[in-house]
Amino acid sequence: MAILTSFPGLEVDIVVNGNALREYDPHKDSDEPTEKSDSAIKYVEAQPGQEFAIRVRANRQFRYRQHDLTYRVYSDGEFQGSGTICKENYIRGTMSTREGVKRSVAGRIVLPIADTLEDDRPVSGTDTARASKLGDIIVSFHRTNIQGPITRKNTYAPDDLQGPQSVAEKALKGRALSRTIDLGTAIPSRPGTSVKKNYIDPKDKPFAIFTFRYRSMDDLYAEMIVPRPVPLEERDPESLSVEEMRELLRRQEANLERRNLRRQIEGNRAVLSGSQGIKGELKREHDSSLTESSGSASRRRRIETVDLTDD
Repeated sequence: MAILTSFPGLEVDIVVNGNALREYDPHKDSDEPTEKSDSAIKYVEAQPGQEFAIRVRANRQFRYRQHDLTYRVYSDGEFQGSGTICKENYIRGTMSTREGVKRSVAGRIVLPIADTLEDDRPVSGTDTARASKLGDIIVSFHRTNIQGPITRKNTYAPDDLQGPQSVAEKALKGRALSRTIDLGTAIPSRPGTSVKKNYIDPKDKPFAIFTFRYRSMDDLYAEMIVPRPVPLEERDPESLSVEEMRELLRRQEANLERRNLRRQIEGNRAVLSGSQGIKGELKREHDSSLTESSGSASRRRRIETVDLTDD
C-alpha cells in the first residue's frame, strides 16, 4: 500500500478482485522521488481486461482528526469522482473503496494504448498535455467539513461517458507506455444520499497526492522499475522453488529432444551424402569399365582384319 511518512494512518491501494496490486518504487536513478512530504509515487502492473478499484483507509493515527477527509480520483488526467470519510470513522479505521472510478460504470478497464494512438498525426499542444498524464492514476486528499446530507441525482448518465481519447504517437516521446484505461459497461447511477461539504484545502491544492503509474510488465522492465528476471538456466539451483525447478527440467528435456532431433537429422544427411558418393563412385567405375571394354574390342577387331588381296 502507498503511504506517506508525514501523514501516518492514511493508506491508498489499487485493488483488483479485492487484492491490492503489488507496488514498485521509481528507479533509483530517476528524477522523480519515491516520496516527498506531501506526495508519493508508485508503479503497478496493469494487465489487459483488468477492472480495478481505489481503496482508501484512514485510522486514528491520521493527524487531521478534527476534519472530514475527501479524496478525488483522476485517471489519465481526467477527473473521475470523489469519496468522503467522516472524521467519526477514523477511530474505527474505516476503509473507503471506490469501485472503478465512476459510479456510473462497472469499473475501468485497462486496454492496449495502441488502440488510442495515431501514427501519422502531427503533435499538438493538446496531445502533449494529454500524453504527459497518460498512465497515471492520481488520488488527491483534502480536508473538508461535512455540512449535511443531500439527495444525489443521476449525475453520470451513460450518454455522458467517454472512452479514451486518441493521442498522436509522437507525443509519447519514447516513453514505455502500452496501456491505457477505458470505461467499463455503463450502469446508470441511482438517486441516493450524498453529503454536502466545505473544502478547507482548495480542490487545486490538496494536502497529499498519491500517484500510481500503471504499466505492463514489459514497460516496467523497459523503464528499469523491475529488473529483468535472470534465466532459470543461469540461477543457482539452490535458489529455485519447486515450480521453477520443474519448469527448468521441462526446458532441459525440450532442449535435449531438440538436440537429439538435430543430431538425427545431421546423421541422416551424412548417410544420404555418403550414399550419393558411393553411387557416384560406382557410376564412374562402371563408365570406366565400359570405356576399357570398348577399346579392347576395337583393337581386337583391328587385329583380326586380314587383307586377302593379291599383289
